[in-house]
Amino acid sequence: MQSGINYAPPFITHTSGEASPAAATPGDETLILHGANLGESTLTLERVSWGADGGEFAGRDCFMVEAHSAIQCTTSEGAGRGLRIDVVVDGIRSAAPRTSFRAPEISGVSAPTRANGFSTRGGEQLVIDGRNFGNATHELYKGLTLDEVARQAILDIAQNSSSDPLGVGGNQVVTLDELSRRSMDVGGYGVAFTYLDSVTVGPYMMPASMCNITQEHAQIQCNTLQGVGAGHRAIVSVGGQDSQSGSSS
Repeated sequence: MQSGINYAPPFITHTSGEASPAAATPGDETLILHGANLGESTLTLERVSWGADGGEFAGRDCFMVEAHSAIQCTTSEGAGRGLRIDVVVDGIRSAAPRTSFRAPEISGVSAPTRANGFSTRGGEQLVIDGRNFGNATHELYKGLTLDEVARQAILDIAQNSSSDPLGVGGNQVVTLDELSRRSMDVGGYGVAFTYLDSVTVGPYMMPASMCNITQEHAQIQCNTLQGVGAGHRAIVSVGGQDSQSGSSS
């Protein structure tokens, strides 16, 4: 009886480069993966990616820095933390180290229509400048028309729904939580269009549906809620990560 022979799976011990330990949300940074069993050349390298399940964000222009032990890639844009790194060599998937994108950072908060603070009635424009806010279009939906984005997002959300179902056409089901935190509305339903989760000013949280990415990765505009008080701090949440420190409103 003849048994098969298998090679050990690739595994990553650590990362280096511009995108280590965390990548900028616009991408285009160097990430070097160090480890073992990574193959002799890119001929056997099938995929380098990272994400919640390992496959959401693809490494670009990958090449071998050192045969079997180091691969260099260029990052794609994205957001999030604790992302699984996947390397597939000749059909064998790597063990699962983790990486992250950088948390959002706020450099300034302004009120273009108000010189002396916001009206307590809300509904006014709030502008937040900074970096690592994510793109205005989620990587998964680039190149699609608005209608195509809506259809695809509803399908994607439906596949991941687990609680508080809301029917959206036919048998499609989405969750209220998913809908409330998305930043673009199509036909009354939010879709997975950006990485932005929410913007909070003091005790007042504005869901992504009340905000727009007006400058990719660098500026957000929101409509304020009704509220009172002074000296509130702003916090931006992108890809499950909050900005480290807010700026006075």
